[in-house]
Amino acid sequence: MDSDVASTARVTAALRAGETARANALFQDPWAAALAGPDLLATFAAQPPDIQDRASSYTIIRTRVYSALGKPFAWCFTRKDLERRLHEPLLQPEPITLATAA
Repeated sequence: MDSDVASTARVTAALRAGETARANALFQDPWAAALAGPDLLATFAAQPPDIQDRASSYTIIRTRVYSALGKPFAWCFTRKDLERRLHEPLLQPEPITLATAA
């Protein structure tokens, strides 16, 4: 039986492996699938797509933002550095266009 920390690491790895496998992945983690293990990958793959998306969205977005900032861990940032880097074009959201009813 895994410890709580090991279980959390394996679940996070499974989420990262799922993103890595996507054709339009936001990041690549070549070791994620190996860390998660085939049993956990199969468990996630058996879930409906909407459950997979809800389960992984936080981890995927967080990983992408930290990767774009060029730092591996959140505690490596100063507040000033974080604020400056969040204004870079790479991290700016795309404009959303709402269709209006005719």
